[in-house]
Amino acid sequence: MKKDALLDKSTVLDEVSQLTDALRGEAADGRATGAQLAAAANSYQQKLRAVTRKMMATISELSLYQVSSSLFMQWLAGTTQGHVSASLSDMLPESAWQLIGQEG
Repeated sequence: MKKDALLDKSTVLDEVSQLTDALRGEAADGRATGAQLAAAANSYQQKLRAVTRKMMATISELSLYQVSSSLFMQWLAGTTQGHVSASLSDMLPESAWQLIGQEG
């Protein structure tokens, strides 16, 4: 009877040990996968920040072109009506002309 009880306990211990080892393996795999996912998320976040900065710079540049276009249209309207109050170069700051010159 003691041998049967001891054999049953040994069998249960072996099964529990196998299940525990399997769970430890799955947990380790899960941690590795979690670390990989975190690294991928960080990478995507960095790329998103870079694209956002570039987009904001492009929007700022577009705004400058919009203003310069509007001023040019005002200047052009003034020259066709015969009363020009300022030259076109006086209507924009020097930094704007430098930026426009770089693009063209």
